[in-house]
Amino acid sequence: LKQHTSSSPCPIAYVHQPAASRALAMNMMAAQQFGSAAAMPVAWQGWSYVPMYTQMAPFQQQPLVSQPEMPILVNAGAGQPAGQDLGVPFPGVEAVAPRRRLRILCYGDSLTVGFCCGGTVLEPYGKAMSEQLLSAGIDARVSVCGLSGKTAAEMVTAIDGSMVDVIGLQGKGLARALQEDGPFDLVLIMAGTNDMACGSGQDCLLLNLYRLHSVCHGRGVPTVALAPPTAPGSGMEREVARHHFVELLRGMARAMPGVAAFQDPSDVLAPAERRLWDVDGLHFSPAGSCVLGRELANLTMNLVAVHG
Repeated sequence: LKQHTSSSPCPIAYVHQPAASRALAMNMMAAQQFGSAAAMPVAWQGWSYVPMYTQMAPFQQQPLVSQPEMPILVNAGAGQPAGQDLGVPFPGVEAVAPRRRLRILCYGDSLTVGFCCGGTVLEPYGKAMSEQLLSAGIDARVSVCGLSGKTAAEMVTAIDGSMVDVIGLQGKGLARALQEDGPFDLVLIMAGTNDMACGSGQDCLLLNLYRLHSVCHGRGVPTVALAPPTAPGSGMEREVARHHFVELLRGMARAMPGVAAFQDPSDVLAPAERRLWDVDGLHFSPAGSCVLGRELANLTMNLVAVHG
């Protein structure tokens, strides 16, 4: 991936437009400047946004481009001097080779990609996480893969392949992302909200999350387990069930040596603070994603300080 150094804002990065209009604008600009949507970097306020997905043109049945999916790249280290080696070894996984840049992957569903306003706005928490790390002087690159509408079960099924999410974007399975876009020093996984909505049993959901974390640990990459957050628009029954599952996931995280930390986003994003939530009562608002991203940056900095 080549770093894009333009400092001027681009009107198609997180444009508040209908999804079809945004996709068409992206495809047109890509064709003019880069030859394909998959190869098009977008500069926005000093960080790079490279589409992780093969964009689907709204007027075609087939993908406009045939290149492999590219990761969304949030480059916190742009223009910064290289710092000390920031490999992040943890107990239970083989330490990765030290590198000057900390490489992080945020993997999950629509909550990871920052889906809000019906999918017309995407504000991943990885953006604020990247900016917070930069402000602390840490040279880091944060990649984001959020597959809207996908369950943990579907992520496991497609772990070596790819998936098309509910807004027509195609992203990689976790093992494939690790293989093709790594190496990574840390992977944050947040999935399970869609499984709960589909009525999946909690034991089955826990097993699928175990498998997602395990595929990282098997490659020597530690993980952070993020629980499915509360949904302010749902009833008490859903929250009681979620709370029970959070405790199951917390126990799994403690039992897996490769899990470096556990975080329930609801401990950071209070359901009563409406500004932190989308109007659908399920997804984070852009402000909510920013708050979570900063908290996870602080968590990451603590891990680096403790584990070297």
